[in-house]
Amino acid sequence: MKKEKKKAFLMKIDFEKAYDSVNWNFIQNTLLQMSFGERWCKWVQTCQKSAFVSVLVNGSPTLEFKMEKGVRQGDPLSPFLYLVAAEGLNVTLKDDVTNGLFKRVKIGRNDIQISHLQYADDTLIFRE
Repeated sequence: MKKEKKKAFLMKIDFEKAYDSVNWNFIQNTLLQMSFGERWCKWVQTCQKSAFVSVLVNGSPTLEFKMEKGVRQGDPLSPFLYLVAAEGLNVTLKDDVTNGLFKRVKIGRNDIQISHLQYADDTLIFRE
């Protein structure tokens, strides 16, 4: 087997405060693209927009306020919604490859082609 040196690009993205940064419109659009029904999407949107939160400052809670983005820590729906957002990124990266914006990187003896890897709030993007 002949070893080849190829130039490649690797970008690591670690989403800081991942739950706090999720855009609600992005979640809604991704749910619709994933063929979730409009009724279910409206239910999710209502759950997101109707919640009030407060923050502890020096051990005392602030006045309650409405969230404008992000998913709530401890909410049973939050892990699912974060995965929906991650799937939206996954589809976008796949589309970039399909549309010829980037080439996948071939790795290993069998030349497996990869464009990206995702785990929780970390994403690795590979490009030739």
